[in-house]
Amino acid sequence: MEVWEKLNLHSELEGLIDMISSSAANGQFAYVLGAGVSMVQRMPSWDKYTNDLIEYWKFHLEDISDEVENKYLLMLDMIKKSDENNKRKIDYVHQLIRDLGADEKMLQFEQMYFSKMQPLIPENEVIQKLIRVHAKFITTNYDSQIEKHLSNINDAKVQRTIRDLGKFSVGDKIPDVMHIHGSPDSKPENFVNSTKSYETMYLQPNDGLESFKKELGARITTTLTVGSGLQEPEVLNIFSKVQTNYALMRVEDGDIDDPVVLSLLKLKSEMYMHNHKVKVIWYGTKFEDLPLFLDWLINKVFVTNNDATLAESVIKLHSTDEEFNEYGSDVKTPDLFLEPARARTTKIFQNDLISYRFWVIF
Repeated sequence: MEVWEKLNLHSELEGLIDMISSSAANGQFAYVLGAGVSMVQRMPSWDKYTNDLIEYWKFHLEDISDEVENKYLLMLDMIKKSDENNKRKIDYVHQLIRDLGADEKMLQFEQMYFSKMQPLIPENEVIQKLIRVHAKFITTNYDSQIEKHLSNINDAKVQRTIRDLGKFSVGDKIPDVMHIHGSPDSKPENFVNSTKSYETMYLQPNDGLESFKKELGARITTTLTVGSGLQEPEVLNIFSKVQTNYALMRVEDGDIDDPVVLSLLKLKSEMYMHNHKVKVIWYGTKFEDLPLFLDWLINKVFVTNNDATLAESVIKLHSTDEEFNEYGSDVKTPDLFLEPARARTTKIFQNDLISYRFWVIF
C-alpha cells in the first residue's frame, strides 16, 4: 500500500481522480502553484530572497544616491537581523528607497533576481508531471518556469500569460498562466512581496482581483493546490467561488501509524474544509513523495478519461483564439502544428504507462 493510500480514504482519492478527470476534459480545471514548486529547482526560499534583497541594496545604494551615508548600511544590517517577518522587512527596504527619492528603482533587484537568474536544476520534475493534464496554471511565484515547461511540450510556444493582475479586466479570459502576485515587470503596486502590497492586493478595492475571481468562478470548477502550506487566507479567498478545491499537503512530523497523528490530520482536514472549502489530500511524509504521488494520480486520470490529458487538446489550452485560428485550424495541414505536441505527449506517458500496466496486472 502506498503512503497516500494509508493517509486518505479510498473515497477521497477516487473523488480527486474523478473531479480532475471530468473538469480537465471540459477545460474547467486549474492548478494553483506555490513557492514549494519553485524550490524543487533550488530557487531561493522566501527567507533567502529577503536576505539577498537587503544585501543587494547595501552595495547598490550608489545607484540611487550620489552620497551613501554609513547609517543606511547600518540600518540595513539591523533590518536583516531583526525578528520581524519578511514582508515587514521588505516594507522597510522600500521605505529607504523612497526616502532616497528612487521609487522607480523599487524592483531593480527583483528584475535581476527573478527574471535573469537561472535555477540550479534546469528541469522541474513536479511541473513536468503537472503539465500532462489539460489545465490552467495560477501561481503566486514570480519566475517563468511554468511557461518554460509548457513551451517544452508545445514547440509552437503559443501560450497566454498575464504577469500583472492589474491588467485583468471584466470579460477577460483566464490565461494559460496567471501570476496573481505579479512579476518583476509589474507595476510596483501589483508586485506582491511586502505587507503594504498584500494590503493593497487583498484588503483594498481591487478591480483586477475582483474581475479575476468572478471569471474564475464562472470558468473553473476544480482547482488543485500544489507546493503551498495554505498559510495565506487571503490567497485561499480567491478560490471561494470555485465549486471544488483540493490541496496536496505533506504530513510534517509524527508516526503515521500513530492513531493520534491520524486524528490530528483528520482535524486539520476538517478545519480547511469548514473554514476555506478546501479538501486536503495528504500525499506523504516527505517532499520526495510528491512526484511519486503525482505519477500515480495522473496515470489514474489518464486511464479514467484520456481527454483530460495532453494530446490534441494541448493546442486548445496553450493558445489564444487568434493564435489557434492562425496556426491550428488549417484542416489541410493540421499535423504541422499538432505533431510536435503529440510526439512529446507520447514520450511523456510512455514509460509511466508501461509501469502502470504492470502494476494493474500484478
